[in-house]
Amino acid sequence: MNVLRVTSPGNTLAKWVPSWDNDTSSQSLSVECLTHENNWMDDVQQYIATHPHTVIQYEGIRDRLPNLPPETLVIWVIRHLTAIPRKKTHVSHFVVPSYYAREILRRKGYRAVTIQPVAEKTDVMNKVKLPAAPLTILLHPGTTTKRLLQSIRTLNGRRYDIEWLLIDDGSHRVHTIVRAFKQMKHHVRSVKAGETGIWRQADVMVTDQHPVYSLHALHIRVIAHGIPILTTAVGDHPESVKHWHNGFLLSPRHLASDLSYYLKQLIQEPGLIRQLRVNGCSLCEKFHSNDRVLPDWLTLYQLVERGRQR
Repeated sequence: MNVLRVTSPGNTLAKWVPSWDNDTSSQSLSVECLTHENNWMDDVQQYIATHPHTVIQYEGIRDRLPNLPPETLVIWVIRHLTAIPRKKTHVSHFVVPSYYAREILRRKGYRAVTIQPVAEKTDVMNKVKLPAAPLTILLHPGTTTKRLLQSIRTLNGRRYDIEWLLIDDGSHRVHTIVRAFKQMKHHVRSVKAGETGIWRQADVMVTDQHPVYSLHALHIRVIAHGIPILTTAVGDHPESVKHWHNGFLLSPRHLASDLSYYLKQLIQEPGLIRQLRVNGCSLCEKFHSNDRVLPDWLTLYQLVERGRQR
């Protein structure tokens, strides 16, 4: 019995990022079509073809698993900690994209392994030029929280030469953010997620999110395109963003002052952005290439097989 349960369309595994249905604290998950992991998905399918008694269960599936033979092992691939089953379940291993999520799962008594997101190869050489004024800052609706908007509001009196670029994923949150920028008398330009040629030209990206939501895959995707990131030092954010190396980590308690300080550094020292870009791309090539990630899947298969033989 070969079973593959996927929530994303086609033969690709989409990355998930949080989005909001409304302005309250209630949050939901939506499929983010910004990037795909074709090679990762192909590897999973190859494993299923050769291991007939293994189920790969993906985040987002809320219904129960079908009646399975007792020898069946379940591998549950999740992006966010909100996908952890509320009740104890028979899962051989959880696969998560970060060490932070792995440790949380292990503390709960689950067997979990980390398989890093794959970064697509990019030509960063066309990005090493010095950024031109104004400083272009990229935002995503799933990572632009209320406290981040409040911090952006404090930049009003500082007269920074900034252009805001918002990825439009079609969610209601986009309209909320645009409305908030109008109230702040800031101009924000929306760009479709598929218009990669535009959002890739951003100088930096600013993100924030609750620790239960993983931004690791999104960060790696953006960093691979030569875009440094300013993000809050929570959850798995520090795994992809190294302070003063390929971006900056901001204190959630002092988000407004930290954001102001580091934006000022970037505006006053354009060469700093160039160095952060190069460092970020080098990090992705070293730790997030297929050559580094696919052996992790092989290791997982071996763990599953040893567990089956016991």
